[in-house]
Amino acid sequence: MDSVFSGYENLGYALLFLYSMGGGYIGILAAGALSAVGKLDLSLSILVAICGNVIASSFYAIFFRYQKKELTKYLRKHRRKVALANIWIKKFGIWMIFICKYLHGIRTIVPIAIGMSKYSLYRFVLVNLIATIIWGVVLGVLGFFASGKLLELIRFMINKPYVIPIVVVAIVVLIVLFYYIKSKIFKKARNKK
Repeated sequence: MDSVFSGYENLGYALLFLYSMGGGYIGILAAGALSAVGKLDLSLSILVAICGNVIASSFYAIFFRYQKKELTKYLRKHRRKVALANIWIKKFGIWMIFICKYLHGIRTIVPIAIGMSKYSLYRFVLVNLIATIIWGVVLGVLGFFASGKLLELIRFMINKPYVIPIVVVAIVVLIVLFYYIKSKIFKKARNKK
């Protein structure tokens, strides 16, 4: 029976690694939450997520640096995003590498933009490693401690089922509000050009 749970645990780490390659932070938050209930090891989860994210971001930058001509035609739909990321990199410097770890929609565009620019790859890999370590630790620990509050919320909702529709509506409203604000921010950024 232990070998079955060990297999699921290894599968969890493998999925976390693959998910972190895409830059997603839901995986590390979930791994932190699973660590809180004893299903995964927190430090190993953080390490796996960091490795996946560093490898993928570095790969994007290096690959686009050396295959720029061949890959430019595939980025036609994302030309504006890459141009905006280049502007942000020039404006904010290395801080953009830190910031992009937490922003959905640009976390893969920034390494691609760096690969297509003349930004130093060595500097990017070093800063990306530091930013990813901070990202992994912050989100892993956040998921670990937030899971306790989430479990309390679930217990509360089980005891008082009439609260469930209110929570679902609140979550939907927050998601819609998030995407509305995000679209306004990108619209303002495009209009400033």
